[in-house]
Amino acid sequence: MRKLFLILLIITLFSCEKQTNWTTDKTNFNTVVVEAIITNENKNQEVKLSKPRNDINEEILPASGASIKIYDDDNVYYFSEKDTEHGTYLSNNKFIAVVGKTYYLEINYNGKIYLAKSQMIPVKPFYPLTYSKVDSISNYYKIAWVANTYDLNEQAMYELEIDWSHISNNSDTIKKAKVFYYTLNTIDVSQAFSPELEDIQFPKGSIIIEKKYSLTDDYADYIRSMLAETRWRGGFFDEAQGNLITNIDNGGLGYFSACSVITRTIVVE
Repeated sequence: MRKLFLILLIITLFSCEKQTNWTTDKTNFNTVVVEAIITNENKNQEVKLSKPRNDINEEILPASGASIKIYDDDNVYYFSEKDTEHGTYLSNNKFIAVVGKTYYLEINYNGKIYLAKSQMIPVKPFYPLTYSKVDSISNYYKIAWVANTYDLNEQAMYELEIDWSHISNNSDTIKKAKVFYYTLNTIDVSQAFSPELEDIQFPKGSIIIEKKYSLTDDYADYIRSMLAETRWRGGFFDEAQGNLITNIDNGGLGYFSACSVITRTIVVE
């Protein structure tokens, strides 16, 4: 029995891979994909709308001509589509979302009304970000640690913009990068055994702008389902594919969230 097990294990590990072309049903979805985060930053808040895609590699088509507003118990904020970027809508006036308030999103698109709500929660302070040299010879660095991937008491998203375009003697073809890290209050099997990610390498003198966002439970659920379909896929314990979790009603897709944000700037030395 033991020999049989070893034979099966060897066959599994060294079996040939064959490329498969998946065929998908081309469906015209009568709905909209929403990307909407409002923050405690004093700015024109943004909502992006696009049309659903049948394939992950299809071009993203903007959803133009929508009427959008966000409101709370005291104020109503109307949005207008950018002339230079269809599908992107900015609030007509700058406003700051406030911790503890519940905000409501209303979208009127193609004769359908889509609604969502989110209550902003506070964001906790940063952890010390660390980076390390790639090797002892080069002058390049990589991110070593940002935050725990699991924390029972906090869920957060970290956005790192790394820029080394100002370094005059640098000949890299790519001189900017953006990477996201997440802290969630659950650990998935597909997460624990997910494929390793390639490290982003950047030279000494690079500028890192780090943002930390608080995550509501709804938004964290959306991110978890998105990671299961993307970053965590390709390991030994992939989950069955499915639609992403959403808090947009009436058949809408995507998410709406109110997030507290803090920002800091780090110079790599």
